[in-house]
Amino acid sequence: MSLFADMRPLRPPSGSPLSRVAYQGNAWIGDVLPLRIDAFGRYPLLSGIDPYGYTVFNSVQMPFVVAELERRQGEFADAPEGSRDAEFIGELLAFARECERNHKALFFIGD
Repeated sequence: MSLFADMRPLRPPSGSPLSRVAYQGNAWIGDVLPLRIDAFGRYPLLSGIDPYGYTVFNSVQMPFVVAELERRQGEFADAPEGSRDAEFIGELLAFARECERNHKALFFIGD
């Protein structure tokens, strides 16, 4: 299962990503990101990421995406050092903070 996250300018919305982070492996991405319907209460935006298609969060949504990723990162606080899952959440959080500061969009591209 693969999931890519791209940071892109809002205008134009197409073109090459400014940066990319990838989660690749045999694990179900739903074990890393809260992609289940029962996670909607705590993660209303992240639970809507389509693991098989495209999902875009814009700069208006970014403060909420950052808050949800910070909450999710806290749930990985006890993960073993070097855990790819915890590392991926940290990378996504850094991307989201950069998007928030610089009015960029965060694109998720599922596999």
